[in-house]
Amino acid sequence: MDRLFAFSLEEQIACVEREIKLRGSVYKRRIAQKKMTRHLAEHEFNCMAAIRQTLIGLQATKHVINELENPLLDGQARYNADL
Repeated sequence: MDRLFAFSLEEQIACVEREIKLRGSVYKRRIAQKKMTRHLAEHEFNCMAAIRQTLIGLQATKHVINELENPLLDGQARYNADL
C-alpha cells in the first residue's frame, strides 16, 4: 500500500471510474425528473473527471513521490555508513 495514501492510486482510480459511471445514470434520471439542471450535472461530472485525471497524473509520477518519501531515511543511511 502507498505510504502517502490509505488506498493505492490504482484503487482510487478504479473507485472514481465506478463513481463516474454511476453518476452518468443517476444524473440522467435526476435531469429528467427536473431535480437537477443539466448545467449542474455537467459541472459535477466534469469535476469527477478532473479528479480521475489528477489521480492518473499522480500515478504517472509515482516514482517521484516515492523518492521524496524517504529523504531523511536516505540521509540517515549515509550518516550511519560514515560512522
